[in-house]
Amino acid sequence: MSDRAGSDLAGVGSAELLERALVVGDPEDDRWWRTVTELQHRTDRGTFDAVAALVDSADATTRLLAVDVLSQYGYAHEKPFLEEALPLFAAACGDSDPRVVASAIGGFGHHYDPRGLPFVLPHAGSEDRGIRFSAAVALATIAGEPPAGEAVDALVRLSTDPEDMVRDWAVFGLGTQLDIDTPAVRDALSARLDDHDPETAAEAAMGLARRGDVRAVAALHTMLADDPSTLAIEAATVLGSPEFLPALRALRDDAGAAESWYIATLDDAISACTPATS
Repeated sequence: MSDRAGSDLAGVGSAELLERALVVGDPEDDRWWRTVTELQHRTDRGTFDAVAALVDSADATTRLLAVDVLSQYGYAHEKPFLEEALPLFAAACGDSDPRVVASAIGGFGHHYDPRGLPFVLPHAGSEDRGIRFSAAVALATIAGEPPAGEAVDALVRLSTDPEDMVRDWAVFGLGTQLDIDTPAVRDALSARLDDHDPETAAEAAMGLARRGDVRAVAALHTMLADDPSTLAIEAATVLGSPEFLPALRALRDDAGAAESWYIATLDDAISACTPATS
């Protein structure tokens, strides 16, 4: 999400902001999200009621605007209208417009509330990729503690999705966001080690590394030898195997004038993989 807009929006009334967003009418437009973000920073009853009233609009774009705003309304102030927002997300999960459904799923996810799980689960197999993406992002945050088996199973299925972004988030949910460690989860992560999307593959390696699964080692050797992502380097750090030292030292030698955070990441990895001396 964008940072809060400047004072030019902070002083504008909520009704006018809603009108401005609807004039833009395009959630892909930065002006839409600048307006949405400003509204989300507000915590007054009047703004909430005005936005909530739009959830039942006959116009799909108006409904989308309302759910987009409510998805993180008051997020910087402990979400004062949480109990009233959840039923609105539940209703919006049955909307005829897939954009509204995806936003409602995101609303449950942003609120980290397991009560959203029954409404999100049916959409994990949606034909709409935007809805599946929202489900992949939300499921780990609403799975509960301990995570519901249905949520874990849905993420396992989504980890094989044809869309890269869906697989990436499903693997992140399974491997990093959730601490559950079962053969099914490990096998799902292992199956993505050779994913054609490098971020998904790196997420899988990290998930296995966090579980001490040696199946990540060979994949990380390949990743570290071929322009690795920071995540792959961090996965090597978690495993801490001396086998990674030649590749890590080569990357460090070639780092040159790289960003300081990248060099620090490499140094941490080298330190973690270097055997302690007695």
